[in-house]
Order: sequence, then structure tokens, then C-alpha cells
Amino acid sequence: MIHEDIIRQGKDDYFNQQGRYANPYSPGSEKFNAYERGWMQSLKKVKKPFPQVSGGTKSFADKYRNIPNWKGPGDIDD
Repeated sequence: MIHEDIIRQGKDDYFNQQGRYANPYSPGSEKFNAYERGWMQSLKKVKKPFPQVSGGTKSFADKYRNIPNWKGPGDIDD
């Protein structure tokens, strides 16, 4: 997989997993960072909440969605 494909995977997984973060790559690796970049880019675009996860807690996405200044260098928005 090339870098852009992993970013796309992260973007798609954000929606497929309803905001639950589950990075399949080894922490600290380039693939891990690419996946996380894609996942976070999708997080920044969505303004509606996802259903609550078990126990009534908010998903990671819902907890951190409103932090200011999400756009950073290298973000790929399409």
C-alpha cells in the first residue's frame, strides 16, 4: 500500500467504524501516522455526533471534534 492509500483507508474507516479509532498499524511507523492523518481529516469534516458507545460514553470522535485549529500542515482535504 502506498502512503495515499493508507490515508484513504483511515478516512474511510472513520465512517465505517462510526468514529471509533482502531489503527491497525504499529505505533510510530509511517503507516500508523498516515492512517491517523486520514482518520483525523474525516473527524474534522463531520459535525454530527455518532451514536454513543457502550456504557453511554461518547466516542473518541465526539470528545475531540470541537478542539479549535484542527487544520494542520499536510492535511489532504478532498
